[in-house]
Amino acid sequence: WGNNSTMLTFVVFAKISLLPKILLPKKVVLLCLCVVVSSTSGLSTTTTTTPPSPLAAAAQGRVDNLLFADQQAAMARQAEREHSLFEGSERELSIPRAVVQAPKKVKRGSGFASSQPSGAQKETAARVKVLEKEGVVRLDQSMDPSTARKLREAILREIAEAREAVAANPATAMSRFHAREEQRLRSFVLLPLHEAAFVDATRQLLDKERPLGLLYEALCGLDGVLYDFYGLRTEPGSYRQPIHFDTPFQPTPPLYASFVALQDVTLAMGPTHFLPGTHLQTTERLAFDDGLIDGRRDAMLKAARPKYALLKAGDLVIFDMRVLHFGAANQPEDGATRIFLNLTF
Repeated sequence: WGNNSTMLTFVVFAKISLLPKILLPKKVVLLCLCVVVSSTSGLSTTTTTTPPSPLAAAAQGRVDNLLFADQQAAMARQAEREHSLFEGSERELSIPRAVVQAPKKVKRGSGFASSQPSGAQKETAARVKVLEKEGVVRLDQSMDPSTARKLREAILREIAEAREAVAANPATAMSRFHAREEQRLRSFVLLPLHEAAFVDATRQLLDKERPLGLLYEALCGLDGVLYDFYGLRTEPGSYRQPIHFDTPFQPTPPLYASFVALQDVTLAMGPTHFLPGTHLQTTERLAFDDGLIDGRRDAMLKAARPKYALLKAGDLVIFDMRVLHFGAANQPEDGATRIFLNLTF
């Protein structure tokens, strides 16, 4: 029973032999009959929901926590098993040679009044080609390191304010952490675009003369829509993630996400790993999606060559959200708090 509608469900189990023989192609089968009665029937809709008692609410909270802990443990076991298949094959994600070799200087006669593309335009075109082929590309020095450090402090302040707000009113957790509650070791925090630190950083990143601004314009056009804007936090002790994609395959890339490092990222801090080329429906991607039972996924992962993003403050990776990726474990002893800014168009 709900507050705004009335719904009654009957589940009836019966031996099918009790039904007329004309309906009996086989002897004994269980039949599940579900009858749903909506509020448009003659049933009264005045029933109200009784709030759970504090004891019942506490019990439900304990059950939820146990289920979540069990789910996290299962995901950690899955991630470790996946890692055992390709361990030793990981390589650092570097700037593509095509981008490095693109001319840096603007030739005489180039610019808006000329048909000759500038050095920045050639770099952008090279990055677009890499994204189309690999599903991920690295951009160094996309933000000044000093701006990155200031933005990191602003996000940490926002996390502290969000915790205070949720402690006072738990119902605000979804609007702060995009979850029923903040997760201790790995979580998001939604950021207000109206605050000066976030406005200044976004303007710097998306400036039309800067690499990320030029790249997003090439990928999404000037009418591209900002889909996500949040801080991503991981703490020492956070588990390795299972390999996953953020959006399922579709012919047109739906979203491009940028992870901007706000401090130097070391291997011990659990950098993000990508499986290049898996944003497309290749044999490898189909093996991952459909080959869990017949062993093709394991074979695919044994042959995989993941690339991890060791970034300096102000560097970023931008990736097609169809590509397979995962965050490595943030080591309990040698790791450190890792804060990223996420921009998605």
